[in-house]
Amino acid sequence: MLSTLVILLIATLVASGCGSAKPAENSTAKPAESLAPKVVNIGATIPLSGGAALFGQNIVEGLNMGIDEINSKGGVTVGGQKYTFKLVTLDGQWAANLDATNGRRLSTENKCPIVFETNPGGGLAMEQYNQNPDTNFLIVGYNATDDVISQGNKLIWRMVPPLTSYPAVFSKMAIEKYGKKLALVADQGDYAKTWTTEETKAWQALGGTVTGDFSADYNKETDFSTFVTKALATKPDVLFIGGPSQPTARVIKAARQMGFKGGFIMLDQAHFDELDKLVTPEELNGTIGSLAMTKYNSVGMPKFIAAYKAKFGATKDPTWDQTFHYNAIKMIADGMEKAQSVTDPTKIFAGIKALCPYKGEGTPFVETTKIDDRGSTEVPGIGIMFENGKYGEPFIVK
Repeated sequence: MLSTLVILLIATLVASGCGSAKPAENSTAKPAESLAPKVVNIGATIPLSGGAALFGQNIVEGLNMGIDEINSKGGVTVGGQKYTFKLVTLDGQWAANLDATNGRRLSTENKCPIVFETNPGGGLAMEQYNQNPDTNFLIVGYNATDDVISQGNKLIWRMVPPLTSYPAVFSKMAIEKYGKKLALVADQGDYAKTWTTEETKAWQALGGTVTGDFSADYNKETDFSTFVTKALATKPDVLFIGGPSQPTARVIKAARQMGFKGGFIMLDQAHFDELDKLVTPEELNGTIGSLAMTKYNSVGMPKFIAAYKAKFGATKDPTWDQTFHYNAIKMIADGMEKAQSVTDPTKIFAGIKALCPYKGEGTPFVETTKIDDRGSTEVPGIGIMFENGKYGEPFIVK
């Protein structure tokens, strides 16, 4: 009887599979990790409506171009885990108070370790809380003012060269070619105001006269004839202009239609790459500004421009907006891998700094030389003048 029960029990175990042989190493095998990548949100508070909407769209293009390239290669690897990027944008409308609110939302609701901003006032507002434990993130500033890097904040990265390097060089060229009387017709935003102050100082230091300030809100105005009329009544030789490219083009057109024959000094928020499609060569003649990207000479620029045109259209050219943001997101990805962190902004920023000098075919710039202790980036500025219907030779601005 007992032997019969034993036989039945063995038969039952075999039928249920419990008696099947298993490799010895499986008894100690660890569960396989998921191969699915996790997502890191990258935040941006930028103007997506109003007169600066094209400016904001340029930034989105540059960031998404870099993110798509990074993600197509599998993302970044930290601690054996793959991570891809997702861009989260909020409309800052070129207003500091909205940037301040957006920065907090991007940190607390979207868990962004990185937040891009374009408005100096918004950057200063976010610096009041971005080092707090519950709102801890790296601000990546696309503005060339010194205020944002002068607060002692350890989590601010100004990715562009300081604007203070441009006015003296541009002013000297304009005075030599056109004369010593300058009228101010630039934007009224925080960035343009800083530029206007620096341009005024540089112009007067060279013995020039400022005939008046006729600045306008480039984000709201659509007809600049009133401002330009008042400026031209002072008989200037040169107009200081600039804000986003589209309204800047309207200022140029208004001045030329009123018979202005002098030159333009253009702050670096406006881009030749866009203006030469919005105004005629005759209208653009005599304009001094930051270099058009299509004229920039580096190992990686041809590849970048080709990739940009393939993605956004053969008739479109990238500006500084797309180029700087593409370069920044590439450095952020490489910095995260170097720091082996996707969540700690202090470690990520240290990883980004350790990449410098950042150069080669992977970046459109000659090099990002250094990021100093204040968060200021050492990258050479380059200017150019459009005259006689074509671009002149680029020149270094230090």
